[in-house]
Amino acid sequence: MSQSSAAPEPVAPEGGLVAAPDATVRRAQASALYRERLAAVRIRALEDLAALPLTSRADLQAAGVHGTRALPLADVCHYGESSGTRGGSNSAWLTGAD
Repeated sequence: MSQSSAAPEPVAPEGGLVAAPDATVRRAQASALYRERLAAVRIRALEDLAALPLTSRADLQAAGVHGTRALPLADVCHYGESSGTRGGSNSAWLTGAD
């Protein structure tokens, strides 16, 4: 058994904590709503979370039904909408993994 002489890459203490949020940002970039908003955003450290823009109910409504969808329709297993009692409705797209 041989050992590698290469030094291991340093790992940030929060490395495991930022992998999921960074993956979520990558997926959200596929939606019309977040494509431009998140274009330059990467989550590499906990401090990067401050770069995430806030999303209001009005933003979701302005995006429209398909504006929040970040996956192909073939991957959707459930679609739902809010009742819209306080204005227009908001849509949600879910996969089997959700």
